[in-house]
Amino acid sequence: MADIDRVLDYRYYYHDDTSGLRCITGWHVIDGNGDPTIDNLHDLAESAGSTTLKDKFKAALRTNWILDSLVVRQVQDPQAPGNVKLEYIRPIGEAGTLATGTESPHAATAIMALKTDVASRRARGRMWMPPAMSQGTVSGDRWVTAAGGWWNKLQDFSAEYQHTLQSDGASHYGGGWTGFDSCIYSRAARAANAANFFFRVRAHQLDPRIRWLRSRVPRP
Repeated sequence: MADIDRVLDYRYYYHDDTSGLRCITGWHVIDGNGDPTIDNLHDLAESAGSTTLKDKFKAALRTNWILDSLVVRQVQDPQAPGNVKLEYIRPIGEAGTLATGTESPHAATAIMALKTDVASRRARGRMWMPPAMSQGTVSGDRWVTAAGGWWNKLQDFSAEYQHTLQSDGASHYGGGWTGFDSCIYSRAARAANAANFFFRVRAHQLDPRIRWLRSRVPRP
């Protein structure tokens, strides 16, 4: 089986139950065990580590938001776009736990930079965090970092995400996560038939600056 079949999408699907806006947050994972099966995808998605990650992510969602599902699937190969890929869906259907406030724009959010040990733009990535959805989280051009607030919940998620990295060593998640590591997947590199098109994440950092994701602006 080609290395491309070992690269997986790991994605949360969630929505604003008030406006109906739907969002996705996710990253890529590499299966270091060899050929993945649907049982491997099931065990990864249903593992204790994935449950803890899910709960940390849900804690950064407002109570009027619903975390719908976790989807783990093999990425599409730009060299063979018609190939059938494996996919496992873990239904969740749970509401966020962060209290609502006076809403900030849906597009206002933060990113987490994902870094590898390769000096290439193709080897860097980012993860879009859920919308803040509260004016009380904003201070100028940066996020308020008060304990128990939205930014603090992102820090909790970030700390938990660390356990998906190969560089976390003995603290790496076990169970269904054994042999699986977060990575950067470069579709452009794969399309160009580059020798290296995935890179394990070695470090990550939340950016305290306010970012705007225009795709999250609700349509009238």
